[in-house]
Amino acid sequence: MMRTTSLIVEYLVAGVMVSLALVVFIYAVIPGEIPAISGLLSPFQSDYGKAALAVIFVAVAYSLGILSELIGRLSFEWLLNIVKHDYLKKYLRELDEDEVVREELPILKTLGNVSPEDVTKKQAVKCIGPMRFFVMTKSPRLYQNIELQLHEFRLMRILFIVEAILIFAVLYNLHLDPDMSLWGVLLILILMAHITFYAIYDRFKRYCRSIGRAYRALVVDKE
Repeated sequence: MMRTTSLIVEYLVAGVMVSLALVVFIYAVIPGEIPAISGLLSPFQSDYGKAALAVIFVAVAYSLGILSELIGRLSFEWLLNIVKHDYLKKYLRELDEDEVVREELPILKTLGNVSPEDVTKKQAVKCIGPMRFFVMTKSPRLYQNIELQLHEFRLMRILFIVEAILIFAVLYNLHLDPDMSLWGVLLILILMAHITFYAIYDRFKRYCRSIGRAYRALVVDKE
């Protein structure tokens, strides 16, 4: 129940962030249409109208949150797969150094005796995902840290999308009026997006490490 509530709140927060970014984008691209759009809200001036508007906003924000999460996941899937590939090779090397028999481990036994350096990206993706679900079903306590990393990089992906929307808004305005102050805003947004990208990359690595450590604790260390 708590996970479901947390996910709903996460989608709402993401939806509000994207909604605000889209408002800025619309204002930047078609500022003359803002009064017309505002006029559409006139029927909602009563108390009942405001309540209805709030419900509509929450529904739209929730839908935008789900959509933006899907876009963020698809946009960064390539990076997550790279991280999974690099991590699994390192993980297998550590198991081999500790003389752990991989053939006796669930999930990893499907790799056989393949060398860590010969593991493909496809094999890594097919192992890391089931390892995560293995931990989730066997130990809710150990899974908490994995869930925390999931929560953090999902929000960071949304933040990157918001920054991208704002960058496009500023670029459009620069196309119309190359004002020096806008160049400063653009540079700040690009720097923020750059930092967010590397933060996402770091969270992906933490996510994989959390899965690997929890999995090892369950099947190797027998915690």
